[in-house]
Amino acid sequence: MKEESDYRELVIKFLAGEISDSEADVLKEWLKKAPANRRVFDEENELWQKTGIKTILEHFKTDEAWSEISGEIGLEKNRRTNVVTINKNKFK
Repeated sequence: MKEESDYRELVIKFLAGEISDSEADVLKEWLKKAPANRRVFDEENELWQKTGIKTILEHFKTDEAWSEISGEIGLEKNRRTNVVTINKNKFK
């Protein structure tokens, strides 16, 4: 049997969007077992919401960052690049 701290860890993984399907099933079963378990979940959720913790995807604007970086290094969408193939036999 898991300790309460193990279940709290599952709640945090759930809130962060990092929980696996099997862990989610364990968490759902634990929540069904007792009203006290649901209170633990609600407490963790409230803390999570108050602290403003964001998931990785919410925190980073990857599309904007990639557009900025690709523009700076010359990888714009309309730019065409040529690939030069070198035959290794020419270097013998």
